[in-house]
Amino acid sequence: IADVLNYSRVDNKALSFTKVDLNEIIQEALNDLSLIREEKNATVEIGGLPTVSGLTTQLRQLFFNLINNALKFTSDQASVKIASSVVSSADALFDDQLSPSQKYHLITVTDNGIGMDSQYSGRIFDMFQRLHQRDQYGGNGIGLALCKRIIENHNGAINFASTPGSGTTFYIYLPV
Repeated sequence: IADVLNYSRVDNKALSFTKVDLNEIIQEALNDLSLIREEKNATVEIGGLPTVSGLTTQLRQLFFNLINNALKFTSDQASVKIASSVVSSADALFDDQLSPSQKYHLITVTDNGIGMDSQYSGRIFDMFQRLHQRDQYGGNGIGLALCKRIIENHNGAINFASTPGSGTTFYIYLPV
């Protein structure tokens, strides 16, 4: 119920964007995930991340969800890599929702987890969509739907590439 309420409250109409240092946001998310990081003996590599215009609480939730999934869906020693670059919309992978005249911060979150088949690409960002049984991996199927909504509130886009058994990379586009 709390997750559904969080999803319904994600809105940017009533809030003002501020400058948000994604390096700080990632560190806060990693602190919140310290127990699972220790359990999984996880390594997290973070490249220099940008400062973006956004909502601190929503961006913290975004990266918490993505890193938590990267750790949760790993059976061996978890490894997460987070990197950033600047791209034009013409150089964006997968996404035609981006403004053609805009530059974007491309933030990638890559893991060495179980991966997923591309046949699920149309539904992993939908509410209550789970690719595994609840007894295999925890969760309620709201996290990635929430991520998509947060990114849309920030005038960006999110997508992924994955191979079963070889991990997943999420591609996050936020306006420069």
